[in-house]
Amino acid sequence: MPSLDYVSQTTQNVSVTYIDMPAKTGLVFVNTSTGAKTPSSSEALSNGGSGWTQIPIEATLPAAQYYLLAQGPESQHLAQTVAFSVSASTSMAKPKAASTSKSTPKSKSKSESKPKAKPKSKPKPKPKSKSKSASKSKAKPKSKSKAKRLRR
Repeated sequence: MPSLDYVSQTTQNVSVTYIDMPAKTGLVFVNTSTGAKTPSSSEALSNGGSGWTQIPIEATLPAAQYYLLAQGPESQHLAQTVAFSVSASTSMAKPKAASTSKSTPKSKSKSESKPKAKPKSKPKPKPKSKSKSASKSKAKPKSKSKAKRLRR
């Protein structure tokens, strides 16, 4: 059974792996919201077989969520990728979901990563108040007059 798996993408290409594709397979970008289909100019799968390739993201593709659809010579559905995002800036693309294929996610560059939050300062501890039990253990010395009275 043919399969088509999203691997990664750049601003100009979507990288995919394909397995058991028949000859004369074509690729189509399908808008997930509208269902509009935009044929790919790539003929990478036209010879069929299995492999890895980069599919150019069409410059005329409107910004939206898409998936790549592999179609046979009679336009039958063979396989498709997971959805990915294409932004308005000349086919600037970002993945929406991780691929079901064995791929490694792209790591963010330093400019794309979120700024680190400043660490919160710890509040200063309150001075310990003397507890009642502590004051009982430190009994005040009795005055001499009381001691004399007690002796009598």
